[in-house]
Amino acid sequence: MRHRYIIFFFQLLFITLSNRLIAQDVSMNRLSEGNDDLNFVYDMRVSNDGKLLIATDHSLFQFDGFNYKKVNLQHDLTAPFVTSIEQGDKSELIGHYKGFVSHVSAESSLSVNVKGKVAGIVSIADKHFVFKQDGDCLELDKDYQLVKTKTLKENLIIYEVALFGEEIFMATSNGLLIFSINQNNELQLLKTLSKDSKVESIAVSKERLLAVINNRIVVISRESGEERLLDLSLLKGKIKSIVSKDHRLVIGTSVGVYDYFLNGDKTFISGAKESHLDEAFPITKLYLSPDGTVYVGTYGLGLWAIPSPTYYYLSNKELGNRKISSVHLFEGNMFVVGGQNGLSFYLNGALVNDYFPSAINLENKVITVISTHPEGLVIGTESHGVWLLDTTREIKQIVSNVRSIEDIVSDSSGNLWISTSFEGLYTFSNQKVSHFSKRSNFSRNDLTKLKLVEDRLWFINGDDGFGYVNLKDSNLVIPTNLPPVKVMDFEVTEDHEVWATTQGDGIMNYNENGYSFINLADVIGNNFANTLIIDTTYTIWLTNQNTLLRWNENDRLSASTLDLYFESTFRTAANYFLKESNWVYYGTEEGLVYFDASQEYNVSQNSFNYAVNGKLYKELGDSIQLSYKDQFKISFSYADLVRNPFLEFSYIIKGGQEGWIPIEGNQFVLNGIGYGIFDIQVRASSKEGVVYNLNHIHLDISKPFWLQLWFYVLIFLFLASAVYLYTRIKVRQLRRRNIELTRLVTLRTIEITQKNKKLEQFAYAVSHDLKNPVINIIGLVEILEQMDLFKEDQSKQVFDMLGTSSRQLDRLVKGLMELLKAQKDENTITTNSISEIFTEVKQAISLQISESDAEISTDFSNANDINFNRTYLYSIIYNLTSNAVKYRDPSRPLKIDISTAIDGDFLIFKIKDNGLGMDLHNSDGHLFKMFQRFHDHVEGTGVGLHLINEMVESAGGHIDVDSEVGVGSTFTVYLKQMGIK
Repeated sequence: MRHRYIIFFFQLLFITLSNRLIAQDVSMNRLSEGNDDLNFVYDMRVSNDGKLLIATDHSLFQFDGFNYKKVNLQHDLTAPFVTSIEQGDKSELIGHYKGFVSHVSAESSLSVNVKGKVAGIVSIADKHFVFKQDGDCLELDKDYQLVKTKTLKENLIIYEVALFGEEIFMATSNGLLIFSINQNNELQLLKTLSKDSKVESIAVSKERLLAVINNRIVVISRESGEERLLDLSLLKGKIKSIVSKDHRLVIGTSVGVYDYFLNGDKTFISGAKESHLDEAFPITKLYLSPDGTVYVGTYGLGLWAIPSPTYYYLSNKELGNRKISSVHLFEGNMFVVGGQNGLSFYLNGALVNDYFPSAINLENKVITVISTHPEGLVIGTESHGVWLLDTTREIKQIVSNVRSIEDIVSDSSGNLWISTSFEGLYTFSNQKVSHFSKRSNFSRNDLTKLKLVEDRLWFINGDDGFGYVNLKDSNLVIPTNLPPVKVMDFEVTEDHEVWATTQGDGIMNYNENGYSFINLADVIGNNFANTLIIDTTYTIWLTNQNTLLRWNENDRLSASTLDLYFESTFRTAANYFLKESNWVYYGTEEGLVYFDASQEYNVSQNSFNYAVNGKLYKELGDSIQLSYKDQFKISFSYADLVRNPFLEFSYIIKGGQEGWIPIEGNQFVLNGIGYGIFDIQVRASSKEGVVYNLNHIHLDISKPFWLQLWFYVLIFLFLASAVYLYTRIKVRQLRRRNIELTRLVTLRTIEITQKNKKLEQFAYAVSHDLKNPVINIIGLVEILEQMDLFKEDQSKQVFDMLGTSSRQLDRLVKGLMELLKAQKDENTITTNSISEIFTEVKQAISLQISESDAEISTDFSNANDINFNRTYLYSIIYNLTSNAVKYRDPSRPLKIDISTAIDGDFLIFKIKDNGLGMDLHNSDGHLFKMFQRFHDHVEGTGVGLHLINEMVESAGGHIDVDSEVGVGSTFTVYLKQMGIK
């Protein structure tokens, strides 16, 4: 015995360390795909009108299932970062990261600045309580006026606030605080739980109080404060948020989302969704909506949703078995699953068959039923009798000579009643098997389902309906007023009312007063049903071969083809109902389907809805009258019992393109469709490609206004009027322009005349002063040439040079006269060397460079020479270099990098430093304005950048700036190459 427990311990340790989840992959869908405004989500709440409010770093948004709408907020411009949405009856207040509180209503005049991040807002007793992250609480009256501010506790950090009933629960750095409103209508601390512990998240429900402490989840007693740790050993990542309702606990971590089932002190995982695209899943907040949908807010990955009720599915591969025929809970949180491969044992997301070495005796044997027994579980087989799984986890055969077992029940004495397909009813008592059918008047011996209610053992008997054995006297009772129906499954209530499924007659209800039928054909097209379960709310769950149905007196009948979700069909009578949690389990051909039957089910029938340009339509068939538009956005939703709107859609336009066109998400846009009547066929399908619904949307789009007769008449009148007005205006403009041109021509003529006079005077002076001397020199040279006085080579050479120079002088005088005719530019452009000018600048500020101990590196190899105004160029380099030295960061050595480059017609001068830097986001574009300054501790006028910017722009260039506070600045100057004049 000791060895068995040692083996069990190491097996449990191995499973815990392996961290291998094989639970159903939760159906989790991203709702904000392509919407950058909803990438960072911090809080969610369903408003009174049923729309989802979403707090993001870009404001507050409203989601109606089809479209997102930004909600007008008073502080949207000053504080767009929304952190919290009010909890209470109104949901009208929202909190901002920068400490503001706003009305959701656009007409609000609320103006409250709480000066700190808002962690939560609660409305209760006609008051509003705003809780800041730093532990302060602001109380507002019913008119949203600030009444008082109160510090809840010194050095307190509030992580999360939750309202449940008349109490406020607060997760803080110093435990879990519970507040209420006292008789004076004031906030009063009731108690502190988990004192001195850092409680980061909480989940409050009527069943339990859960808190996240040190990345563990504990159940806390509200009365005693006693803490009980939940076993979540298979959980991965850091816990960020939790929500809980009834027996369901959903946990969001840094890795993903985990859906747990709580059964008293036991927990086991139902489903999980780990790591989006093999990356971290940074969850910020979970929200459980009233309809059971879990919304998941993330930091950077947008808004997600887990539709509810969530149906889980474990395939045969995951269970290590085939054609599941039975399932039963063992030891509080372990499932024993029977099928064609014997038994499988499933614990908290993992197979644990090694816990039960004796189960090898049932390997590859067909299991037909598993039921409860005082000593453990009894297991019925097709051909190998009855077995007992006892509390020591041993499996042994207790009945060997009974075949084709259909069902087994235990009476109050521990005796077994065994139904079979061909030999009727057996009993097992005192280690002996008796054939009870031989002592009774059974008309048939093909028994199936058994149900023990008090002292009556009810049974289904072939085509003859049902009956019961009175265990007090062993008498057989067959109702005489039953109609001729074939019963497939049944349930019997405590007052002996029978609900039964039939083969072709729907649901039969029987009591001592008679019977009645519920028709199924209107919903599923036939009256066939196999299994039947009545849950704790007296709702009836049914299946036929491929459909799950739900019926109660209020919601009537609804159905869903679950096999299309899970690629599986239901087996006859393969169900299990866990009463204490209201969970339902179905064995199918391909695996195990299970779900929480206590969830809200408000879908009365399958529905296919759609919206055109945001307007929702529920009726199909009639044409929708629409005005012409360039594009139409059409959205879809499909709802059935599963209520999973996240299907794959495709569409086709009758008479248009060939083939189905897939749709991204649940909406598509028709561009340029034109006008007329269009028949759009839409197909909704699961990921396996199974068609759910086929509908026609008829759009009657009217002609565009430009094709209407009245439009042409209007255009004609408009054009005629426009031509007339244009002609009148143009004539007036021409007249005014003619007068203006005449005046300008007159002024220009006077100006040209004056310049011509000056040029004539200058030309006369030059002609008078220079022309005659030059002519005389040329004449003397010619005379000397004729005299031939210079015979020697050296003298001849000098004389020739004299002639050449005289003629050159003559040409120079003439060229000078032509040059003076042109107007001289005021700006003098020269060719300058960047390196030379920078050397001069360094000499000018050498003292500042030496004092700052600056390390300056230069690279002028790519570009050095530029045609530019030298004075401007010197001033630009001087100002930028001296600023880099002046605004250095005293906490680190100053480094300045200067380089040049060529980009088209521009020489790029770049200077980069690691100084103080500037906050350009708050400069509002005033960097180059006169007297603009960013650092007041250094002397300056705020003029330098303005002047150099004017210099650069006047020469056709510009300046780019990149700066960050505490990092440094980079100025990139684009200098336009100037031509030399």
